[in-house]
Amino acid sequence: MERHKLENLLEPESIAVVGASPDSRYSGNLIENLLEYGFDGSLYPVNPNREEAFDRKCFDSLSDLPESPDLAVVSIPREYVVETVEEAGEEIEEDVSVTEGQTQILTWQDTRDRLPEEIPLSTMR
Repeated sequence: MERHKLENLLEPESIAVVGASPDSRYSGNLIENLLEYGFDGSLYPVNPNREEAFDRKCFDSLSDLPESPDLAVVSIPREYVVETVEEAGEEIEEDVSVTEGQTQILTWQDTRDRLPEEIPLSTMR
């Protein structure tokens, strides 16, 4: 049976955390909580500046992951968010962006509405 799109956000089977670092309050707390509370899906730290984080191999980018995750959590400086969302556009159904102390949930529809001049519509679903 096909999963409803909200299930990717609310009950993901795989999560990529872009900007994963134990030094980051946002991504660090997220990953620690997922592990502590028993997330049993695939968890992929993405950070080109680290070999590993949280005892897991770090991937340089979303395109380097072994599968397309259900959800990407983007916890990076604001100036890199658009580029990362653009990269994710072909791979991921939903995107949660946590930047500069503000939490924003960006679906591809939100991205179309908010960032049309920065991201070609052909890269978004």
